[in-house]
Amino acid sequence: MVIVADSDDESSGDIAFFGNAQETAKHVEGLLEAGYEQNRIGVFGIDRLDTHVRHRPVVTIARDGEKLTAEEEPAAAASE
Repeated sequence: MVIVADSDDESSGDIAFFGNAQETAKHVEGLLEAGYEQNRIGVFGIDRLDTHVRHRPVVTIARDGEKLTAEEEPAAAASE
């Protein structure tokens, strides 16, 4: 992954992903040749992490005859 920070705002910029080190190196070479400052370019190796999703019961209690709002409906809460 290559991150190029904006020159006026280091909290934003462009991110590019590559399949191998050679592609990444070529991209960085192109950035440097295009005039980007080296300190604006970051190269990172990343791994995809496993994600585990667990669903939990959602209980809503209403008095007799009381209508639930959309946010309180169990189906709406379960889909979030």
